[in-house]
Amino acid sequence: MAKRSYTAKERKAYHMGRAYAAAKAGKRVNCPDSKSKQSFRNGVNSVRGKSGKRKARSKGKADMCLVVDGNGVVVGKLKC
Repeated sequence: MAKRSYTAKERKAYHMGRAYAAAKAGKRVNCPDSKSKQSFRNGVNSVRGKSGKRKARSKGKADMCLVVDGNGVVVGKLKC
């Protein structure tokens, strides 16, 4: 029987699944070189919502809620 060749998307999905399973099990994922290691870190950080820069958070904006009508138009702001 001939060896099956997989598409790039199938290979990527397979390795993403392996990395996810390893992370859920609390294991480490070995990377062959520093470029793939950095790429893996970037992917993990993008999923976690982290970025390279810290964003300053304004205290006044965090306490405001937007009021939206049925059409999705912002009518006003309320203090939450």
